[in-house]
Amino acid sequence: MNGAIMGFRALAHSLHQYHPPLSHAVALFDVFKANVAPLVRVFHMPTLERLFWDAVASMDSIEKNMEALLFSIYYSALISLDSEQCFTALGISRSSALETYRFAVEQAMARANLLNTQNLLLLQATVLFLTAVRNEDDSRTVWSLTALVYHIAQAMGLHRDGEAFGLRPLETELRRRLWWHICLLDNRSTDYHGSEPIVHESVFDTRMPLNINDSDITAEMTQPPPEHEGTTEMTLSLIRCTAMRVVWKVGYMAPRQNYSSETDQQDSADRIALAEDLEHRLHDQFLKYCDPSIPLLRVASTVARIITMRMWMGILSPVARKDRTIRERLFRDSIQVLELSTALLTEEDVSRWAWHSRTHIQWYSVAFLLAELCWRPPSAECDRAWECVTAVYDRWVTMDLDKKGTLWRPIRRLMARARYVREIRNATTHPAGVVHHWRSAGGWQSQLQSQSQSPSTENTSAVAGDFNAPLGLTSPPLRGSGVDMALTPSDDPLMEMLPSRNDGFFDPSAMGLFGLLSETNGFPWGPGYIPDINGLPDPVQSPPWSTG
Repeated sequence: MNGAIMGFRALAHSLHQYHPPLSHAVALFDVFKANVAPLVRVFHMPTLERLFWDAVASMDSIEKNMEALLFSIYYSALISLDSEQCFTALGISRSSALETYRFAVEQAMARANLLNTQNLLLLQATVLFLTAVRNEDDSRTVWSLTALVYHIAQAMGLHRDGEAFGLRPLETELRRRLWWHICLLDNRSTDYHGSEPIVHESVFDTRMPLNINDSDITAEMTQPPPEHEGTTEMTLSLIRCTAMRVVWKVGYMAPRQNYSSETDQQDSADRIALAEDLEHRLHDQFLKYCDPSIPLLRVASTVARIITMRMWMGILSPVARKDRTIRERLFRDSIQVLELSTALLTEEDVSRWAWHSRTHIQWYSVAFLLAELCWRPPSAECDRAWECVTAVYDRWVTMDLDKKGTLWRPIRRLMARARYVREIRNATTHPAGVVHHWRSAGGWQSQLQSQSQSPSTENTSAVAGDFNAPLGLTSPPLRGSGVDMALTPSDDPLMEMLPSRNDGFFDPSAMGLFGLLSETNGFPWGPGYIPDINGLPDPVQSPPWSTG
């Protein structure tokens, strides 16, 4: 059963042949310490180093849980390297090495009896593997295994704080780190797949990890060390966990049509208070101490800015239709989110951690900007937004994203609409002539279809963006006002490019997917919303580039 869960039948013989030579093992462990451990804070590094050296010195008698951890370390280290770095460091192909070590770690977890484990080391290995494998596998496998890990952690009692059991400070701290990272994994999965999270704050009492460095705590201690004031090795993790707690407190509030009601106003006021409190708390506890000249602290500060801006987007979206100032703020914030996210991937001194940033997909910011670009008149800010969106989109099409998935297909169609509105605008100063050409010649239809299909995927029929596909084979209906129609062909492709209302607003009430960390909060934190794009104005009378 374990082998089936992990995708393979457990091998009957030893995994000894899959272990790397000692020189490679040491090199991969060094990569792990530099590239992975600062982001996956589930270990006590002095203890892990001792365990590692003991294990590689006695491979013939290695314990099964430790073997799984070794393979997880090797796999995650390889994930953090590009092909050239891998070949330079190890003299081996990255793709073949990843295939080998993924097989080995899955086999090792199955052989260690993951489903019935009470071993913290094995759970750490599994959590490390799930954090890394998302770079290579965005299927529902990771999502499903995250739920499995959550239930295993509950069975081990990690949802109860270690102090309640009289555990020593180091074990208590490791349990806290592991539990909270599992919570982050769950939120990442819901962010990516558009589902409701499993974890809610009401189901556990495990305290957040301490703001300490690993050197501050040892196995011999009977009392926990005092926390630092300022930054530590835990700063980035604590920023993410602190924000997640606020998300849980906000809870899911579905967008309402009658926003002016007293209840909605109170909901908005409560959310604003929570967001303001989060901003102050992050600044006072962490950000004011972050030295931007230290790469990891600059990453932490950037992540905090992205988190708070996305939270404000979710809070302010319902009122943006009535307040142009807020709407402009959302537009600027969406641009900033994409620029900051790109910086985490492209700046050289933080490139060793780009593997982790690469899996944070800013669906909402991209969708919001694309919808806005379909109706906004030309401006320098629109050019800036377009540059950001195209850079992000082009990067997505080179990644191993699930390009037939629920989130990717509507984004592709939005991109196609925005791109052609922009091309039409730039091609002529006579909108009516362009519309006539579109309706009579039909030449734009095939171009839209080809551009809406990713160059890195196979040429399949009846995908989103294919206006000639049979209705029964287009994208499945999505929950939400008008979205099921938005993903099917129409008689007039140009009409599908434009926003559904005269003001072109990207209305959360018409968004067909999920909100911040998906359905739990009604915030557009992750997967993004797709606007209703039907019931459109006549493009001749009200072209998308008009200022009227």
